[in-house]
This record gives sequence, structure tokens and C-alpha cells, in this order.
Amino acid sequence: MAKKEKLKIDHRILADNLRSLRKQAMLTINGIDAYTNQSSDHIRQLENKGNKVTPNVNTLLPYSTLYDVTVNDLLTKPDLKLGLNLKVLETFRRKYKDFKDYFIDALSTPDFIRLKVLPLPQMKAGMKVSEIIDLFPDDNIESKPLSRELGRMVEKGILVKEDSSGNKAVYLYRLK
Repeated sequence: MAKKEKLKIDHRILADNLRSLRKQAMLTINGIDAYTNQSSDHIRQLENKGNKVTPNVNTLLPYSTLYDVTVNDLLTKPDLKLGLNLKVLETFRRKYKDFKDYFIDALSTPDFIRLKVLPLPQMKAGMKVSEIIDLFPDDNIESKPLSRELGRMVEKGILVKEDSSGNKAVYLYRLK
């Protein structure tokens, strides 16, 4: 009888994907607990890069279904994004809309930029802070924290900052 090979898992990729997808879906640990029926401690372990708990396929299937991604992508594809068919997530949102502790009210400024702004096609040409704020009126983003975080991303080499007005008052931020 052939011996089953154990799947090699990069725990950092899995942890990053589970945490990132949860934030993209605007769900809390409690929301994932309710959907997957896994304990919040177990979910935190799975989202911890240093954790060495190796989940089985049955553990990862609910995540795959909720986020419309494959189990293989959860395990191997860095920077995974939510799939296009989010009917299961939308159904969960409708069913539990009154359970406020299941949902993230607002993203932190760095998460907002990473998850919503950087993927925009306009970021290749560049955008002003005011244009970013105008695109997301429901997110209640303030210009000072947004400018500060965009500046940090310039320092890290992720973005380029250009003086669009010539008087050092209005800046354009674009992907490097």
C-alpha cells in the first residue's frame, strides 16, 4: 500500500492569506468562528505566521468556500485576493447582519491602502489624496492619516510621491 505524502505547507503564506482574506471580507475572528465553527483560538493560530499547526483539507474548505478561492491557493499563492463569486459571504452577511462583533466596522489606514487603494488601476498613473477620498465616500477616511501612511509607503519604496502643483502643496502618489 502506498504511503500518503504529507502536504508541505508554508505556514507564513497560509497565515497571511487567512488574515488578509478575513480583512478583505471585513470579518472579525468571531465572524470566522461563527462561519467555520472553529474556535477563535484555533483561527488565531492559523493566522499566526509562526504557528506550525498543519490544518487538513476539511479545516480549510470553509475558508475556501467563503472567500471563493481554492484550498491550493490558500496554501501556495501569496497576496491572495477574494474571488469573484462571493454569494456565500453575502449570505453570511445578510444572515448575521445584527451580530456587530462578526464584522469589522472600518479598516485601519494601512489596511485600507493595501487592500483598497493599491490595487486600483489609477495607482499606476498616480492619485491625489483628495481623489482617493472621493473614490471611497463610505469609508470615512481622513486626509491627514491617509497622507501620513502614503508617505510611509514612499519611504518603504512602495510608492513614488510627485509634486503635482509645483508649490509643494498637492502630491500625486503612484506605484513604483
